[in-house]
Formats: sequence, structure tokens, C-alpha cells
Amino acid sequence: MKILRIIFFGIFIGVINNAVAQSSEIVPLVKGQKVPNLQLRLHIGDSTNTLNLYDLKKKLTLFDFWGIYCSSCIAQMPHLQKLQEEFGNNIQIIIVTKNSKNEVDKLFKRIKGNVSPEITYAAKHLPFIVEDSLLSVLFPHDGIPTHVWLDSAKILKGIAYDNSTTSENIQAFLKGKKIRLDEMVQAEINTSNPISWVNGDNKFVDQLKYYSFIFSRLKHQGGGDGQITPLIDSTTNKIIGLSCLNMRITDLYKLVWFHYKHPNIGIPDDKILLEVKNKGKFYSPKKSSEYFDWADTSLFSYAIKLPLKNADEIYNSMRQDLDRYFHYQSKFEYRKIRCLVLKRISKEDKIMTKGLKSKQELLFDSDNARLTFQNIPMSNLCSRIEIMISIKAPFTPFFDETNYRDNIDINLPWNEDLENISIPALRKGLRQYGLDLVVEYKILKMLVISDQKIKQ
Repeated sequence: MKILRIIFFGIFIGVINNAVAQSSEIVPLVKGQKVPNLQLRLHIGDSTNTLNLYDLKKKLTLFDFWGIYCSSCIAQMPHLQKLQEEFGNNIQIIIVTKNSKNEVDKLFKRIKGNVSPEITYAAKHLPFIVEDSLLSVLFPHDGIPTHVWLDSAKILKGIAYDNSTTSENIQAFLKGKKIRLDEMVQAEINTSNPISWVNGDNKFVDQLKYYSFIFSRLKHQGGGDGQITPLIDSTTNKIIGLSCLNMRITDLYKLVWFHYKHPNIGIPDDKILLEVKNKGKFYSPKKSSEYFDWADTSLFSYAIKLPLKNADEIYNSMRQDLDRYFHYQSKFEYRKIRCLVLKRISKEDKIMTKGLKSKQELLFDSDNARLTFQNIPMSNLCSRIEIMISIKAPFTPFFDETNYRDNIDINLPWNEDLENISIPALRKGLRQYGLDLVVEYKILKMLVISDQKIKQ
């Protein structure tokens, strides 16, 4: 059985030469413009073909921008191949990379024999372009994978994130229906000057002494959502302002109550108790294809600036703004909370390491996925379990009560995106090693966010 070893992520793809334009003037295209009749040199399996873009008589041409160190690019290759097979002559998917032929060749040789059959099959059947210096200019983007959509007339319909490339979207596109592409934008954003989010000329910004405002999700160049930028007074070192870019409601409240020293990292969601009707706004959907629709309504940008004399009130002022806008109340309370606790259920030690070379791997193929720890601390396993719980059972506190101090060897059912593993499946795997993940109720200090109306 061939297996893809995620721990080494940096995988391959075929060998192809550059795309060459017939015109010497190459400028970035915008949505609605027609792409010039490029000459493309494509590699499919062991063959190389040269053709003009206009020779592709397809209702949809899709360029997938890819890189040899991009794990998600590689993981989606079988998905792209299935779409190519599903829609046949109606579409053409082409993989594009800036990496050189030599880099791609070396990578292919290094991982040969260690990839799943699905990835190997996709690599042999999808056409690739390497050493690209042209298409990246025509279709400017930040980050990969990025997908460029062209219609039958080779009109640019969008430069989008890969989550837009679904069977449903392609089917609707081919039928001439309007579709939602989660498009990348080229607008830059200045997190140090949030007033520029409101008014680009900033003529009177030096005279502005006090403000606070809330935006819905701001689409901007380069991503970087979740940034927190403090404005610090140079004479006192006090924080007199904060700008928060595209953050979840929970993370805004974490900032209010745990302050800038602990902006988000280190403050897990399980410190929060939600007593609200619509909990869906507080955590992203499990399906990546639904993320951007959720983000448009559930991510917010917030900014505040106070006079120096009011600097100590900044977090309380922010709390009042959030409570007032979202119609919530927030406060610390001690509550009896449902928790998941990792315990030992057997006196026999079934996890003690055999002392082999330390390694931590995620192995998967078409049938299943396994998380393998060899001579690894128990804390590493607990971190993985805590992340899984945060996705499968959001806001559920997790505790390790095994009191196990030695390194462990363990092999459990798992999956990189956690969509194909359940808590019951994990518990079944843990029990084979004398462990279990059990429900217990504990009295904990929680940040309670409630739907109760704010008293004026």
C-alpha cells in the first residue's frame, strides 16, 4: 500500500516548460478582460505538447497555481483530477508552478513510491506548466493554491481561492448560471492606521483624538486575517489604540477580557461559555467550501483610539462597543461545564515507548488515515486531541489526567482535515492502548457570552 507522508510535505509534479506569450507587453489582467492567445508548453505524463490557448475549445479553462512546498496544493490534486474526469471535454484544468524543471524533478524522485495512488494518477494525467514567469504576471495573486477561471471566449471570470472549485460551481458555470467565486482582491490595507479603512486621504488624522468603529469582513490583499495592531503612546508605553482585522467574535472578546498580552494565542475557545441562540457565528464551518460565505457575515474588523488620559479604559470601552453592537453581555463566572478528559483505564502500560528513533507522522491513503507517534511525549498527543476536540466539539474543555510522564508509542485513526474522524472513532482507538476520552463535569471559571439584552 502506497502512503503519503505528510510530515515531509513538499511534493512533486510533472515536468513542463514555460508559457510563452506572442506579445512582448505583459500586464496584469482584471476581471472581464480577454486573455491574449498564449503559447503553452504542457507536460502530460511523459509527453510534452505545445499549443495556443485559443486552441482549447473548452467552456471553462482553469489554471491551478501550485508550488512544490504547498501541502494543500498537493492534497487537492486528486480532487482536480476527479473534476476533470467528471466534466470531460467541457473543461481543462492546468497546473502552473514557478518552480524549475530541476526542482520538480528532484522532488519527484525524492518522494517516488511514497505517495497515494490517487496523487500518482492525478500527476500522470493532469497537464502541468513549470518555470512560469508569465501567467503569474497576467493573474496576480498572493498565496497558493490559487485558481484562475476563464470562460470559452478566454475572458477572465475571476482569480479565486481553491474552495470555489467545486463540482456544483463548475456545473452551474457550464450552464451559464451566476456563481459565487471567493475572489482574491488586490486592495492593500494598513493595520497601523485604521482610519484609512474609512477615508483614504486622511487629511485630518492627526487631529482625530477619539474613535471606535466596527466593520464587517474587509477583503484585502495578502490575507492576514486576525491581526491585532496596538497603538502605543511613546512617552508612557501605554496602549491607547487597537486595530483588529477580520476577527471572530470570540477572538474580539478574548482581547477584551485577556488583554493584549494574550491576544488570541494561548487562549483556547474552551475558556468561553456561549449562551446564545446563534452559535454558528462563533466558529467557522467544517466544510471549507462554506468558509467565505460564513466569513462575510461572521468576521469583523474593529478599531479604537482613546486620549492618553483614558488609556486604562481601553478594554472596558471595547467591551461596551462589542456588547452594544452584538447585543450580548460578557463576564467571568464559575460554571459547571461538560469536559472531555483523557484517562488511563488499564493498569497495564500499553503506550510505553520501545525507545526507537522519535518520529511523529500522519499517514493516509485512500482507505484510512493514521496518526503515528513513536518515542514522543504524551503532551504532543494531548495537543492533537485538543485541536480535534476544538473542531468536532467546539468550546468543550479538555484535560489530560493520565499523569503519564514517559514518552509513548501509539497509532490512532486520524485525518489531516479532521473531517473523517469522530470522537467515538478516536475513543475506540485509544481504548486499545488502555486510554479513554470520558465526559466529566467540572466547576470552571468561564468567560460567559450571553444573548441577554444590554440594560441602558
